[in-house]
Amino acid sequence: MAYFEESYSKFLKIEAYFKFLLSLVTMSWLRKIIRIPSGFLSLVVFWLLVICFNRFIHSWGNSTVFGLSGILFVAHGQILSKMLSVLINKSDVKEIFEWFKGLLQNTGNDLLDNVVAVEMNKIYTIAIIVLRIFSVSLCTVPLSVTIYIQVSDNDFYQYPSFIQEWSKYRVTHTFVFQSTVLLALTSECFVLFIGINNIGVLNILTKLCQALNKPHIIAEHNVGNLLRAMVKLHAELIEHLNRFYDIFYFGFIIQLATSVLILLLNFHLILHNNEQFIFYVLLASVMLQFTPFCVFGDIIHGKTERIFTDLYQTLWYEMKLEDQKMILMMMIISQNTYGIKAAGMYDVNLIMLVQIVKLSFSYCMILYAFM
Repeated sequence: MAYFEESYSKFLKIEAYFKFLLSLVTMSWLRKIIRIPSGFLSLVVFWLLVICFNRFIHSWGNSTVFGLSGILFVAHGQILSKMLSVLINKSDVKEIFEWFKGLLQNTGNDLLDNVVAVEMNKIYTIAIIVLRIFSVSLCTVPLSVTIYIQVSDNDFYQYPSFIQEWSKYRVTHTFVFQSTVLLALTSECFVLFIGINNIGVLNILTKLCQALNKPHIIAEHNVGNLLRAMVKLHAELIEHLNRFYDIFYFGFIIQLATSVLILLLNFHLILHNNEQFIFYVLLASVMLQFTPFCVFGDIIHGKTERIFTDLYQTLWYEMKLEDQKMILMMMIISQNTYGIKAAGMYDVNLIMLVQIVKLSFSYCMILYAFM
């Protein structure tokens, strides 16, 4: 089928892009020349985390340095937690990618294959566009911050004394900041792609349920085989959703716990330096990082909740007893809705996004009134 071939070619392009990012992050090309650990860039970001924290706690007199060094400290912590989640759980990430690839294989069921091919072709088109926009946007933010730090008189990074000389400082800063960009881009793109794919699989289940609501589909197709395929797909989806949450468990916790602080510092910088465009760019980057989590959480929760209704609206009363039992089993399983949860307790959705932004801005205005 043309859609299968097109979907598979798009998946291979995305897979090649992630392999390229991982080769840069693990520095596999450089390790062929010199012996360095695969997590070398993670060590660089951890070093940045330490020096940003050192600068943050020693900058009480300068509100600009205090705010920006605090944002950089929190941002490095978020990036490091997500990237370590990917590197530590590399085998789980690989299994998820293999599952996505396996969905693009012909099963012999015309209806199932057609729905999978069409829906995955749509979702990979969206994934490519989103990844391109996100990659360009995320790369422009560190570039803007790098230029601002280079031309600013303030010292936002407190490097060791042997690289305090301006030329050494500039080279060191450029290298370490680009290392941060690579780690941030890789981890965020993994989250985006896996989230978009899971939404695509949920779309497949929705379309199949809608197909079972048409009398000619019931009459012309082997409903039992189709339902068995749906049960298998539903079970695999739940398994890989749980695996996705396990991979980024600590990343989600740290993201949620530090988002209020990073937004608070950002609003603080804007209120004290409202003419500096760079701080609006920083605010946009923070929202760009956090918003996808909330959007995915909202969509996944809504679509998993909808499966129960879609199954009930099928022509189940015209099916065989065996087929009705399979639908009933899926309905029982789908009563447990899934969504992104931080620490397994707090739903990550658009409501939480609005609440965090409101809370951060409220705290900022209270502090601004007393300062």
